Amino acid sequence: MAVRRKLWQAITAAEDILLDEETSNDVILRSVHAIGQAVASYVKLLDSTELESRLSELEEKLKEKEEKIEIQSHRIEQLRTYSPNAVN
Repeated sequence: MAVRRKLWQAITAAEDILLDEETSNDVILRSVHAIGQAVASYVKLLDSTELESRLSELEEKLKEKEEKIEIQSHRIEQLRTYSPNAVN
């Protein structure tokens, strides 16, 4: 994911500025703020990616269950057709 990679690059770039011994206090404060903002965005991005993956997995499981129910319903109808008294 390109957005995640770019965001991580921004975090590490801000960290490099923060750790540079020649960085002024003003720039350090701005770097700390930028890192905090970027990390919060990064966490949200990871959460949404994880939720999207979990949702896809649940949708697939639901589809499988619906298919099984459809097959079972079809079988029951076949039984009723061949032997009306077998399944009530």
